[in-house]
Amino acid sequence: MVIIIYEELKKFLSKEDLQLLIEYNSQPIPFTIRLNTSRILEGKFEELMSKYHIEWSKNKFLSFAYQINNVPADSHNFFIRLRLLGYYYAQNFSSMIPPLAFNSFNSHQGSINDIKIIDLCAAPGSKTTQLSHILENKGLIIANDYSKKNHRAYVLHRNLKLICSLNTLLASQDARKLGKKWPNFFDAALADVPCTGTGVLREQDLNLKKREEIDIKKIAKRQFEIINSAIKLVKPGGIIIYSTCSYLPQENELVLKSFIEKDLVTIEPLSIENITFHDGLTWFDEEELPKELKNTGRIYPYDFNSVGFYIAKLRVNDKPEKFSEVYDIYKEEDKNYKHLEQKWDIIDSKERKKIWNYFENNYGVVESKYTNYDIIKNKKGRIWMTTKIVADFLKKQRNWPATERIAVSIAQEERLNKEKIRLTIDGVLLFHNEINRDKIHVLEKTVEEEWFRGKTIEISNLNNNFENGSYIILETEDGIGAGCSKLSENILYNFLPKLRRYPTKGEEQKKSDDQKGNDYTSIIE
Repeated sequence: MVIIIYEELKKFLSKEDLQLLIEYNSQPIPFTIRLNTSRILEGKFEELMSKYHIEWSKNKFLSFAYQINNVPADSHNFFIRLRLLGYYYAQNFSSMIPPLAFNSFNSHQGSINDIKIIDLCAAPGSKTTQLSHILENKGLIIANDYSKKNHRAYVLHRNLKLICSLNTLLASQDARKLGKKWPNFFDAALADVPCTGTGVLREQDLNLKKREEIDIKKIAKRQFEIINSAIKLVKPGGIIIYSTCSYLPQENELVLKSFIEKDLVTIEPLSIENITFHDGLTWFDEEELPKELKNTGRIYPYDFNSVGFYIAKLRVNDKPEKFSEVYDIYKEEDKNYKHLEQKWDIIDSKERKKIWNYFENNYGVVESKYTNYDIIKNKKGRIWMTTKIVADFLKKQRNWPATERIAVSIAQEERLNKEKIRLTIDGVLLFHNEINRDKIHVLEKTVEEEWFRGKTIEISNLNNNFENGSYIILETEDGIGAGCSKLSENILYNFLPKLRRYPTKGEEQKKSDDQKGNDYTSIIE
């Protein structure tokens, strides 16, 4: 189908608003980040930005959002390092809004430790990581995304590791098929569905007045099927947040129309502090739409100097007995659907106590703060920490669709001496504020850069009297956790995974290509 986006917009935008949208579409998208406040407080972050002469402005709508205006060339590595260590996530401002629409689900679903959420189309992970923060690393999130060769799932896993999400498991399944696998299991779902992306045309070659070949019916059908699956997944009374980065009603109000008419969902008003939406459409192309759609929200680039979005908050109603028969598109079992063999063991209380005793004796980290978390270990001695509800989910692994990865590994047993345990960089970042100072060595500026390039370094003076062969926690002069190393004479071995090292020039270029507009390279002097 040939579509002219400009002509579609004329059907529901005033002449003045359409002209304003065109003006904003010709301007660059500001580079915005979402601060990981579980890792660094706003005051400390702002102090570091000023120290390194990075020009920034705080977003007036959301306290955790910042616009970065300029990064001096000699501060580039420092700014990148903060990203590699999960201190911030590069994200368009409008993209931060859909997860905030869950503002009331905690109160009506009971304890936050028991919340179960599924993010149906999670990659690259911006909204999943934000949900993990909103839940304070509690409860259970299934982050699902499906693509050929699982490239999107890999990117999703990388980003979940960067922010140390303890409450998230990854799945890579067709979102349209999950409804029959997990019926009525989740308290809430996020469906940030694939769309035409007409809301993010800023700074791209596409033009609002250009004729575009868009199979809008095929895309809308897929969106309908994902919502259909989400309704099956979520318990009656639970919440589904539906969002797209598209202006087109064919992907938004018209997708939701039939679910409202069949009384499968109720549209809840959106209420987010400091955020004002344009009402959803109740009339389009000479067709009257359900009045409840007015409660959905539209965002245009000129609202927050960001990109366009559509957001709807759906409360799932009681479902008819024949719901699965009437709406189930996939009646046959998928023969390619595989269950993974159990790869992890939920350790018993005796071994758990042994691990925590080692953490306390060697790093100063005590168990009392983590009573709502379980320890998981595989045969190779890799140790994960997850919420108890995640651990319970994994116990039933054979009865569930394939869950490929736990997001965060916190430690690794020594291969030749399993009595010794090294914290991973994820473990260091997670426990950093609790680790005893006498277990920490502060890296000098002269070796700091080499360390984050993955180099093994030579140290002449250690801060403390460390025994040869012991594990040492490393920290930068700015108080940022840098990993855990093993001391051999005056050599510190580097265990930083590639994910946490400075990217090569080729990797950096690919990263900026992937970001499509929210690109830090455009603000470096």
